[in-house]
Amino acid sequence: MDKYIFFANKNSLQKHGFTLIELIIVMVIMGIIAGISIPRYTGSLDTIKFRKIMSGIVFSLREARIIAMSGGAKTEVVLDLLDGYLWCEGMEKLEIPYEIQMFSDNFEDADEQIRVFTFYPSGTAHGRKLGFAYGEMTAVLHIEPLGGLATFRLGEDMEQTVKYERIPGEITDKEIEQKINALKVSAVLTSRGPRGKTPLHAENRSDSFDNYEDDSYDVDEEDEDVDD
Repeated sequence: MDKYIFFANKNSLQKHGFTLIELIIVMVIMGIIAGISIPRYTGSLDTIKFRKIMSGIVFSLREARIIAMSGGAKTEVVLDLLDGYLWCEGMEKLEIPYEIQMFSDNFEDADEQIRVFTFYPSGTAHGRKLGFAYGEMTAVLHIEPLGGLATFRLGEDMEQTVKYERIPGEITDKEIEQKINALKVSAVLTSRGPRGKTPLHAENRSDSFDNYEDDSYDVDEEDEDVDD
């Protein structure tokens, strides 16, 4: 009877799996992917939050414009650059998060603490542009003098000549009333005073933010025009 000798392959007897080197390589690749994707995801969330905050501010200014036109009397909106709140007679106090920095491109605004936006029954308005910063992102608030329409431009380049140092902590309604009364005494305002409505955070002012950004403004297009 013939005899056969079988030689078994040593590797075939071993279970297939990952070696230590392969595991290390996989972990390194996963770390690289996470390092790239997480900052982008975080940046997207910050952009959404910043847009909602700016939209809340613009929403309030547009509401003041409607009040002025429908009520037949000028309406003034107070923006406290240090305490970070937006106030208007008949509207909720709008709180601007502490991490939002406001700035101006005019040296003459260095001593400014209060910015007043005025809307008239004719639909016109008075209010200079103002810059806002959140981390590395910036936005500029604009109010059309003739139409009185408020918009913001995310990513617009504006020189930060004057930066307003925010005061930490939440301001109370009583403190706001004292400030408003002081403005009335100085004839800066003609409004009657706050009504003590519930404070509202800027990022929760409106559920939709797409309608308040100036879509006609394109940062890339303007940069190309400058280069040409």
